[in-house]
Parts: sequence; structure tokens; C-alpha cells
Amino acid sequence: MNTENSALRSVFFLVATVSLLTLMQACYHPENIDFCRVTGTVVSESTQPPTLVFEDPGTIKVMHGSGCARLDKNKGFFLEVEQSIDIPDYANKAAVFLNGWKLKYSGGDHHVNAVGSALGKIKLEPLKLSWSAVGVLGDDGEDKAIDWCDWYTVIAWNDTKLRAFIDQGNARSICENFFFAPNNGTTTALSVFPSFLFNANFASGPNVAVLPRGFVFDWRKLEDHHLLQIAYNLEHSEPFVQSLSYKKEFGEVNPLPTPPTGRAGSGFVTWNTYGIYKDNDTRRDYRLGELVSGMGGPDVGVMQPPFSILPHEDMGLFGACLGESAGVKTEEVIIENIPYAYAIPMLTGWDLGYPCNDHHVREIGIWIDDLHYDRNPNASTGTLRCKVSSLLHDDSSNWGFNSHKITILGLRALVAPPAKTPPVAETTP
Repeated sequence: MNTENSALRSVFFLVATVSLLTLMQACYHPENIDFCRVTGTVVSESTQPPTLVFEDPGTIKVMHGSGCARLDKNKGFFLEVEQSIDIPDYANKAAVFLNGWKLKYSGGDHHVNAVGSALGKIKLEPLKLSWSAVGVLGDDGEDKAIDWCDWYTVIAWNDTKLRAFIDQGNARSICENFFFAPNNGTTTALSVFPSFLFNANFASGPNVAVLPRGFVFDWRKLEDHHLLQIAYNLEHSEPFVQSLSYKKEFGEVNPLPTPPTGRAGSGFVTWNTYGIYKDNDTRRDYRLGELVSGMGGPDVGVMQPPFSILPHEDMGLFGACLGESAGVKTEEVIIENIPYAYAIPMLTGWDLGYPCNDHHVREIGIWIDDLHYDRNPNASTGTLRCKVSSLLHDDSSNWGFNSHKITILGLRALVAPPAKTPPVAETTP
């Protein structure tokens, strides 16, 4: 046991050292996204009181809220707002994650260079959880007024009643538990980015849930372009790590530089994130940034449907294409037979684009709202409901398509998995 702990400490020290070095080097790179280095233009926010999703008094309370803000013209490239929510006195743990975003140029449609929204600087205090949120939508002028909204979900719980813990980094920076990486080595606009988190406490349970905290796409050469498609997919996670290079902060790290070539259940969680950012060209250089939190413990479970994103090509000059209908598109999601005492939806994948050709952007976004989880006290399963809304359009009546993925964060399993019986050996007469 002491040898195992020593090995884990050595791995963690290596990861932390390499990550710190790459971060220090990155601080002087001119193409870094600004909100990892400096404070954005802090602006006031308009909010609605958060809604109660459900509460089991003494154990858990889940709330869902949103906020909106404006960045005036010539005030910078991105905005930052301070958000907070009251939590019950019985809760000694709390987490917040991003469950939607919307961005709009306030003065007409434009090209895009960067698109993103993220949460960070998360701080838990008695009776309060606070964090900062950032939003960016800009062309190469970096001088446009923008309107921004985010949708967030907060989970507050007592870890003596619900065996779960959260790793959200620390409150010193927006960029905690993150990577920014270029789409190197690709021949299409689709890219894949393997990443990981390490926390020794992840080994206390069979599952680790990766909670989305934000994203940002930008063209690497600080150019702006029309937009045809933007897509993101945080794939399923596993408490398993291999000897390969994972995206971490501004570089790459191999957590197992020497044998073994793989390790299970040792405090690591790994996953792949897929991204698409394109105009009518088959491929351009871009970067994807991702921010996440890790939730682990004996009572944590994850249910995730298959979801894929593929590059969408324009129809060309003589192609036949039907445009999308105007307005916000809203879909009601109903998921039955969920075998957990508590279940929360997470928006972990989405695909937004124009169906026929690339265009300017006036407004873009996708978000979850109207969350409910219903389960009778003695029932072994429950039903999860929510609404997913999206929009993409320019000023010339071009409207976009969408698809999405809802991952279920399940807490406290109610149905034990079936026991595995050993295979019966075949006998020869």
C-alpha cells in the first residue's frame, strides 16, 4: 500500500510540475485567450431568482439559474461577471456547472474570431457559493458590443448523507481544470482532444462524472471568418489512464511516462473531447479550450447516450438546400426509468450550424431550462424532464440547425447492478 501511494504521489508531482511549467511558458504567448491571464471587463449582470429543481432537506438541494450582461463597444474582447447563490445551512459541499450559453452582437451581424462562455473562480463559503463567468464573441476588431447570457446549475449537499465530492480547482483563476489546444494533425474541421483530471479521492467510487464548465473556440491566426458550423462533444469518462499524451492546460502531459502502460481506479479520470469550428473551407487552424470539474465518490453515477458530431459542408453554388425555420428552437426532453435517487441533466454535447452556406453571426447559443426530476418516495426509478433551446442566425434571415446531448448525473443508485456469474466450463462427453 505504501508503494502504491508513493507511486501516485510521484505521478501527481510530475503532472503538477509539467503543467506549471507549461502554464508559465504560456503566460507570454500572444495568442492565449485573455481570460486565462487577465481580468476581463467586469460588468453588472441582470438575473432572475434561481428556480428550485428539487430538494431533499438535510441531504441535497439543486437549483438552476441564469444571468445576462452587456459589454459595450470598445470595452475589450470579453466580459466577466460575478455570480453567486445562497445554499442551505446543512450543505457542506457545493458545485456549479455550465448548462447553457447565448451570445449576440448588439449592433448587427459580423464575422467571428472567438466564441466562448465559461465559469471559474469557484468559492464555497458558509451559506453561499460564488464564482465568476466570462463570455466572448468577437471578430478581429475586438471592438464590438455584445450581449451575453449563461445558464448554470448548482448542487449543494451534505457529504455525510450523500457520499460525493467535487474537484473544481481553486478560486484563484477562471482557468482551473482546463486545456487549450490547437487542431494539429487533422485533415478536416473535426478534432479530438484527450484530457484527464487527477484527484486521489476519485478512487473512492466506481464512477467519476466530468461536469462541463465552459468552452472557447478561436481561429489561431487571429483572423475572423464567416461561420458554417460550431460543435462540441464531451465524451464519456472512465476512471482509467493510459501511457499517452493528454491535453492539459496549454500543453500535453503523459501521466504514465514509465510502465505500467495503463492504470485503473487510481484517482485518474480520462475522456475525449471533440470539436468542430469551420466556415466553408474544409479545414482551418483553430483552438478549442475546455473547462471542467470532476465529481466522484461512492454515490456518483453517470448515464450518457451516444452522440457524434461530423463536419458539415456547404452546398455550393448549384446545390439544393432548404433553409431552417426562424426563431428559437425548443425541444422538450423526457427521460424515464432513471435508477437514481437524484438525477440532474448536463448539456455535454451540441452542434450548431447553417444548413446551406456560411454566414455572418448575429446571435448564437444553446441552453437547458425548466429542469424537473420526479420520483415517488418508494419508487426504484424516476423521470427527468427539461427543455433544450437553441438559435443561430444573421441579419439576412439565415437560421441555423441544432442537435444536442444530455448526460445524466445520477446520485445514489437505487437498483443494484446484476451480479456477474462466472462462465460454466464446457465439458467433452
